[in-house]
Amino acid sequence: MYLATGIVSRIFGEVVVTSVLLDTPLEVIIITMFALAFILTLHDLDVVARINELLLPLVLLPVLFIALASFQKAEWNNLLPLFRATGPSLLKGAYEAVYSFSGYEIMLIFFAYAHENKSKVKAGFYGIAITLVVYTLIVVAGIVVFGYEELQRVAWPTLELVKTTQVPGLILERLESAFLAVWVTAVFTTVANAYYAFIYGLRQLFNRGMGFQRILSAVMFIPLYFIALWPQNIVELFRISSYLGVYSLILNLGIPILYLTMLFIRDLGRKQKERNADG
Repeated sequence: MYLATGIVSRIFGEVVVTSVLLDTPLEVIIITMFALAFILTLHDLDVVARINELLLPLVLLPVLFIALASFQKAEWNNLLPLFRATGPSLLKGAYEAVYSFSGYEIMLIFFAYAHENKSKVKAGFYGIAITLVVYTLIVVAGIVVFGYEELQRVAWPTLELVKTTQVPGLILERLESAFLAVWVTAVFTTVANAYYAFIYGLRQLFNRGMGFQRILSAVMFIPLYFIALWPQNIVELFRISSYLGVYSLILNLGIPILYLTMLFIRDLGRKQKERNADG
């Protein structure tokens, strides 16, 4: 989560300085995002939950609108042929896309402090399902508008997709400006939640209070800043994000499997002791 926070901030900065704020230094964009995340770490978990609850519709609804509105210029033949991809090509595509689906482990950390009821499990599935639907809509929209060959040459496909989308009635002539506002909100929730989960995990590990969390948050931003500036160019940035995605997938699947294995072994040992006690 810590490394992912820096990489996401760098990706956000690259989008902003190449599309809107052309004369603004990349470092200023990254530091601004870190400052917003730091302000969030000064508060407890209930504040984080309220902020996420408030920002969810502000991110979800505009993204759904943009994805659906972009189908106005859709060429559905670009989706053909279906189901013709080979196994290696599917694995390669999954390797490149796995980073976009990482971060769900944050939900597991925050769920430890949610009320114990059936709706908590449903909320987790709903959150993953919403992400899956939104990503699928954006990918399909990009393919049907640009075609897969042209899509491979675009650095920021979603931003280019927004530029080609027209709002009925010409209410917004430059939709990308409104999209970037949504993009800022989405990146803030990603960076702030990931960094908060990391800092809060360290706080629980050392069994300390809110003062420790605030001091640690300020200190840990220093190496995070250099991590965000570590990639020398966009190509290296994308390569590192792919590595982080695979690492995150292995870690997030490996730890639960390890825990389940330990629980299974413990239950077997407990049952064996009960049998020996019964004679």
